Amino acid sequence: MFSYYGLLSGGQYNPSQIQDKGQVKKIFMSCGSKENPDGINNATKAMKDAGFDVMGYVSEGTAHEFQTWRRSLYHMAQFFWGN
Repeated sequence: MFSYYGLLSGGQYNPSQIQDKGQVKKIFMSCGSKENPDGINNATKAMKDAGFDVMGYVSEGTAHEFQTWRRSLYHMAQFFWGN
């Protein structure tokens, strides 16, 4: 379970922050569209380009708020454990 990384509402990883790529199965990053969607999109692309299994999600019309986290949690669960 600890090899699944989830950052909700603006947190981002970049490839240089993860020292042992083999220890990470999946990474999920999200934010509201009123936060920093370019940051999430750029970080997602960089992580994919580095070979990570990553998903970026932007919650449309929301900011740093409950609705963002609720939507993000749903998409994160589907990405991590869905079929």
